Amino acid sequence: METKEKKTKDAIVSMKLSKIRFDDELVDMRKVNSSLVSRYRKAMRHNGVSSFPHIFLDKKTKKIVSGNNRYTAMVKEFGEDYSVSVILRSYKDRAELIEHAIIENTKFGKQLEGFEAKRFRKKLWELNVTEEKIARLFDMAVRSVRKEIGGYVVVGTKPKFVPKKFPVKDSTSIMDEIKKNLQEHEPTKRSIPSSVDTMTQEQWEEHVEKDLGIKLPQLAKQIIRHVKAGFVETSYIPVLKELKDTLDDFFARLPV
Repeated sequence: METKEKKTKDAIVSMKLSKIRFDDELVDMRKVNSSLVSRYRKAMRHNGVSSFPHIFLDKKTKKIVSGNNRYTAMVKEFGEDYSVSVILRSYKDRAELIEHAIIENTKFGKQLEGFEAKRFRKKLWELNVTEEKIARLFDMAVRSVRKEIGGYVVVGTKPKFVPKKFPVKDSTSIMDEIKKNLQEHEPTKRSIPSSVDTMTQEQWEEHVEKDLGIKLPQLAKQIIRHVKAGFVETSYIPVLKELKDTLDDFFARLPV
């Protein structure tokens, strides 16, 4: 006997922004993007909130499933007393909620990629979602999902898929690890390499001490990765502006 799939019933209601809550786990996996929030505020100011897709909330908790950046933009632009139409949806379990968050972001929001996407794939695997379903959600090959979250071992004559274990580290243990690595690779004073002809010996020693001997391309790539992934706090903006001004001045002085 065939069973028909139960259709999801959504309810569109008007709700004050003050009644809406963040889902802490979803925000931890994907931080609010301050630059995106600024663009959304400008668009809302000129075109209204109705020009944006509805925010999805978990009907039971009233927490955001999709729309953290839109919600933040609304609060900053209109205040918490502002009322907005939202969609309430019920989910059978946590996995279904996270799957819906991924789908909504693929359709409307900033695309999930890099470390953020990996966090979502890891969470789905922990919730016992199959690698085939994870692959479909992210439009990637199943073998790529398996490579990321596990590997094969041979049991008897047949290969068996065994998931990787993801140990949870608190912030203290992570910092201890970083300090240990820094101690093990503590830079020592040494003469400036012959390949470097743009620094004085004093400048070279300052570079080794303050930059831990990390070369400029590595520093630049790290900044690029953090900015693209949205790991930019408001407090970082002044130093990033200083970096931009310094680079603009540098490129302006380059020979044409």
